[in-house]
Amino acid sequence: MQNELSIPSVKPATEDWGRLYVSRKCIGAAGCRNFAPELLAEVAAEHGLLDDGGSRAAGLPVLPGSYDKGAFTGVVRQPRSKEEYLAARTAAAACPFSAIRLEKPAAATQPGELG
Repeated sequence: MQNELSIPSVKPATEDWGRLYVSRKCIGAAGCRNFAPELLAEVAAEHGLLDDGGSRAAGLPVLPGSYDKGAFTGVVRQPRSKEEYLAARTAAAACPFSAIRLEKPAAATQPGELG
């Protein structure tokens, strides 16, 4: 006999693991990009950087509105997991000019769980 009151399975919503933003205080030191290369990239087109052959460098596409005009780094995508949030937090802490803002995740975490 089947239970007539069973609730259909619902696909869980994507968890929010924080939001990154780069201010114009960014000078392109690139330390942040070493800690979170999957999340942060150089804003090449805006600064007219050239590759070795003299052509315009094709950087990774960054999210519109994820950085101030004049910043050398932009956000490729927002963190999607605890590991990516930790990488983003490390990248923000590594910035010598405090140019990276990271909003805390809405995902359920216990105090002390993120280190």
